[in-house]
Amino acid sequence: MNSALSRGLEAFETTDIAVSRARAAELAVRAAHVLAVSRGSRSAISGDIAERTTRERRSYSSSQSPAIKNALLDLMIKVD
Repeated sequence: MNSALSRGLEAFETTDIAVSRARAAELAVRAAHVLAVSRGSRSAISGDIAERTTRERRSYSSSQSPAIKNALLDLMIKVD
């Protein structure tokens, strides 16, 4: 393996991975909500693509490791 790449991988901390996964989860949650808003009242019907996508995102987000959950909460609950 390239020595520069190897050093870069060694420097990449597990906290960086948790934050990266939390950012991806945040984007997925936001995209699911945009889909639900765009579908309007149809998104409340069981089996609708927006209902299913939102439900899947919610369950996926709640089943993450504590580090990812904490990073996701930090991203989504920002106090400026």
